[in-house]
Amino acid sequence: MATVSALEPSASRGSKHELSYASPLVIQMRGDRPDRESLERHDSKRRSGDFNDEDGKLGDDGRKRRSWGSSDDGGRLTHDNLHNEDLRVGGPYLCSIPTTNIPIPKNHVKFRLTCLETDEGWELGQKILNIIDKYYLNQRGVSLRFSFFGRQSIIDPEPQPCLTIYIPAKRGTVDDTWLQCARELRGLLISNNLASCSVEIVDPMVFTPMNTHPVLQKDKVFWEWEPLLKQLLVRLDLTSIRFIGCFRRGRGPTLLDCSPTLLILVERSQDWTETREKVISILKKPRLQMLAVEIVMDSPVYQAGVYQAGRKGISTGLLEGLLKNYSRTMATESITSSHNHNSSGTLGCFLNLKYPSSDEWRTFALTCWHMVVLPSAGLSHEDKKLIENWNKNGILPTTINPDINRLLGVDHPTRLAYRERVSMMEGAIEDTEGQEQYRMWQQLERDDALEMLSSHHRRGYEKLKSNNNKQKDDLQTLHDCFKNGHQLLGHVFSASGFKRKDLGLQKDGENYSTNLDFLCARGFRSNG
Repeated sequence: MATVSALEPSASRGSKHELSYASPLVIQMRGDRPDRESLERHDSKRRSGDFNDEDGKLGDDGRKRRSWGSSDDGGRLTHDNLHNEDLRVGGPYLCSIPTTNIPIPKNHVKFRLTCLETDEGWELGQKILNIIDKYYLNQRGVSLRFSFFGRQSIIDPEPQPCLTIYIPAKRGTVDDTWLQCARELRGLLISNNLASCSVEIVDPMVFTPMNTHPVLQKDKVFWEWEPLLKQLLVRLDLTSIRFIGCFRRGRGPTLLDCSPTLLILVERSQDWTETREKVISILKKPRLQMLAVEIVMDSPVYQAGVYQAGRKGISTGLLEGLLKNYSRTMATESITSSHNHNSSGTLGCFLNLKYPSSDEWRTFALTCWHMVVLPSAGLSHEDKKLIENWNKNGILPTTINPDINRLLGVDHPTRLAYRERVSMMEGAIEDTEGQEQYRMWQQLERDDALEMLSSHHRRGYEKLKSNNNKQKDDLQTLHDCFKNGHQLLGHVFSASGFKRKDLGLQKDGENYSTNLDFLCARGFRSNG
C-alpha cells in the first residue's frame, strides 16, 4: 500500500472529471439579461440550501465559473498541496474518480493506528471525531463517520492503493469550512506519525453521474444547434476533444432543474480555461447566454487488443440495468459484441425513429461501430469478406441479411462488466464477513445476546448485516440474469462502418471531414 511520500504531491490527480465549467448567464451584467427560466432556476437552487450545481466564481459577464471542480476557478492545488473541489477536499494525494476502497491489511506498518479496535486507534479516532464536530460537517444519515482505507482509482489505478482517511459528508454552501477541517485533520495525522496518510472529505454525490436529458424544443439552442456546432468545429482547437453535444445537465431531480449545457468531452486532464472562454465568446453572437459550458474528462473505452482485457481496476460499466430493472436497458452502461467476452464500450443513448411506411415509432440504441464489429482474426474467409464490406460501406437500414444477426449481436451489459462487478461484490462480502468485530457480533446474534451491545453498536451491526445481505441478493440476481441470457440486447440495424464524410466545413481554407463510427441496434429490451 503506497504512502503519500511514495506518490508525489505534484502528481496528485484530484477527481479529474469536471475540468472547466461556466454557468448560464445568471446575473445581468454589461447590458446582457439572463433569460427568465435560467434566473428562476438559479435563484431556486441558491435558496434551497442544498449544493448548487450552477455555482462558482462570478465573472464580470454574469456567468459563474469553476475549474478542476472548484468554485475558486484557479489552479489544481492550494498553497499547501491540497485539493479544494466543491464536492471533494483533501490531500496531499487524491485518486481520480471513480475510486475503490481496499481494506488496510493487518501487517501494514500503520495498521494499529488506523484500527479503531486498538487502544491507539480508538484514541486517535476520538480526536478525529472532535475535529469533524468542530467544523459541523453535515453527516446526517452517514453510518460510518470516517474510515481508513487504501484508495485507488478504478480507471487509472495507482501502482499501490494510497493510505487515506475517508470522511463522507453532505455539502450545501461552498465555503472554506471543508478546507480548514482537512488542514486540521492533516496536522493531526502528521503529529500522530501518520504523515503518510491523505485526507479525503467528500460528498458521495461526486461519485454519481450527472443527470443528463435531451434539450427541449422550447430551448433556443434546439433551433440554433446546427450552425452553432459548425462554428464550434471550425473555431475550436479540436486536439484532445472527443465529443461536442448539447443536453440539459445537472444534479436536480427533474429535467427543468437541469440547465441547457454545451458538453465537451476531452481525453486530456489539462487547463481548459482558454477553450471554455472561446466557447463563451462563440455563444454571444447567437445570444445563447442561457447555455452552460461544461468540459469533462471522457471515460476511456477499453477493448481487447488495445488494453489488457480484464485488467484489475478497469471500469467496464455498471450492471444497474439488471440489478434494478431486469428487462430495462440503460444508456451510458456497458455494451459490446455478443462474440467478444473481453471488451466493453458504452451504450450512448436511445433514438426514437418513425418508419416512413407505417408512421410507427421505434426505439434504437446508439453506440460505436468499432465496439461491435468483429476483428478478422479467427473468422472464415467468407465472414472476413462480409466484415471488410461492412467496414467500407456500412449497413443500410434496408439491408436484409441473416449474417448480420449471426455476426453482429450486441450484449448489454457485457460479460467483462459482469465479471468485474461479481469480483467487486464478492470482495466486499468477503471483507465484511472477515472483520473480527462483525464475526463477534454474528456470534452474539446466534447466542441471542445482542442486548449486550450498546444501541450504537447494535445499529451499526444491523446496518452492516443489511448491506451484506443486499450484496448477496444482488450477486445472485446477476448470476441468474446472465445464466438466462438476459445480456443480449439485440442486433445491428444500421451502421456507418469506418468512413470519412465531408460535412461542408472549412478550416484554414481546407475542407474539414469527419470520421464516421456509429451503429444503431434494434430488437432489444425497452428502456421505458
